Amino acid sequence: LLVNSNFTLQTFQRTFPSLQSHNLGVLYPPLYTTNMTQPNQEPKTRHSPLVSLNRFERKKNIQLLIHAYAYLQKTYYDNQKTMPPLIIAGGYDTKNVENVEYRGELQRLGEELEVTVDFRLDITDPERATLFQRALCVVYTPDKEHFGIVPLEAMYAGTPVLAVNSG
Repeated sequence: LLVNSNFTLQTFQRTFPSLQSHNLGVLYPPLYTTNMTQPNQEPKTRHSPLVSLNRFERKKNIQLLIHAYAYLQKTYYDNQKTMPPLIIAGGYDTKNVENVEYRGELQRLGEELEVTVDFRLDITDPERATLFQRALCVVYTPDKEHFGIVPLEAMYAGTPVLAVNSG
């Protein structure tokens, strides 16, 4: 038996206590790098965006990023124009009720907190690669999620990742 991370191993052992005596291995998911973007070595600037790449699902905890961005804006920056832009991108299906509802909730939260968010819905692979390359950092907000591939893809593109310390 194999699992994809130590977090998943702990979850598996709690869920299936009768299998704790089995020797479980951890096999981290590989990256398919053929179509991935290499670092471009261009310096990041104050115009480089903070980027979140996720599906538009509540479990992805994207509202945490909007709250954090609003806090930074109010605490450390004179106004929105001096802040790095905020881009929230990812998989979006208009037939998926949660995608539509959560995207609307995030939009309303941004308006309520006076945060400008550039939502990019259902991006292409080239757009995704460009975002990874240009981002000041990628912010990964899912809580208690099993192994995430987005942080690896961002680091492969030479972009630092700020992630929730969970999972």
